[in-house]
Amino acid sequence: MQMALAGASKAGTDLRPLLDPCTGEHVLGLEPGTVRLREYTPLWAELFLIEAADLNAALGVLALDVEHVGSTAVPGLAAKPVLDIAVGIAAHSLVPRCATLLARLGYQYAYWADLDNDYTFEKGVERTHHVHLVEHESPQWSNYLRFRDALRSNAELAREYERTKTALGARYCSNRASYTRAKAAFIRHVLSFT
Repeated sequence: MQMALAGASKAGTDLRPLLDPCTGEHVLGLEPGTVRLREYTPLWAELFLIEAADLNAALGVLALDVEHVGSTAVPGLAAKPVLDIAVGIAAHSLVPRCATLLARLGYQYAYWADLDNDYTFEKGVERTHHVHLVEHESPQWSNYLRFRDALRSNAELAREYERTKTALGARYCSNRASYTRAKAAFIRHVLSFT
């Protein structure tokens, strides 16, 4: 079922808060550097489809694939209310061209993200979207999809990850970088058997 979402924009530049039409709560948005988990909402999947269409339109043939990754892509899993989107590109040498096109959608390069083989762009004053430009079919691309798919296909594994994130979120509520580093061990463990 399609829902009209306050703040959803086909142009990709409307940064008004995205509100759940049933509860009035913010569906997306997190202050930079902080950690706050929100219960899963199926609106995240719909918002991904809207953003993916905007990204495909803006990047054209530069985007070989656009995938919803991260916890908001796993039905039932609590997550930071920020959509993580992996965009597969042919080579890292295309990042400058992509950056110019992403800026038109309101994205800025997040040089502070410091992820290996991953150029991250963020959208919104309260971050609503993270776009990860990675080489299509690279190990990083594969890892995003393998981890997401492992959580989608194994409810107990997803609950374990949620418990891990909840504990780390309480510990690092004002330090997202430390939170991200601390949950990396869980992600590596899952990738070791998928």
